[in-house]
Amino acid sequence: MHLLALDQLIIFILSVTLAGTPPALSVAAPVPHEEAADGGNVDISGVWTGELYQNAGGIAERFELSMSLRQTDIFMRGTAYVRLDDIWAEMQLSGNQLPNGSWRLTETKILRSQKPDYLSWCMKHYELRVSFTGEGLLLSGPWWGNSELGPCVPGSIKLRKKQKTA
Repeated sequence: MHLLALDQLIIFILSVTLAGTPPALSVAAPVPHEEAADGGNVDISGVWTGELYQNAGGIAERFELSMSLRQTDIFMRGTAYVRLDDIWAEMQLSGNQLPNGSWRLTETKILRSQKPDYLSWCMKHYELRVSFTGEGLLLSGPWWGNSELGPCVPGSIKLRKKQKTA
């Protein structure tokens, strides 16, 4: 809701500023990738889907990842669902927004899972930034964590907000 108003304001300012210039110059092109200037004004509640990447040395380079998030002011609660073929887990998570606008989220509990006995789940910490792209909102950043076997091979995530459809 705030995003639409901000976009309209930017277009209005550009239109007023460029008044009198040829029409081709008065059209504002979207910025391909821009970090949210004030993440506090962006409600990131909702379902996010994308990938979790793990650096070299992990069991796989890429996993499916989705997060269902509920934001209340600067606090966050939700679940993360990670999957690689028949291996999957749903984790409870919580966190808060940092002064720099990023979100620090921590997986706190395994709600349900399926894995071979020789694997141990990594309980992850994330530091995520909200960005605006031509395709919508992007939530991305690094992750790191620990399992019963010790530190996990860290990585990064990229998630897009799932849009409501009719």
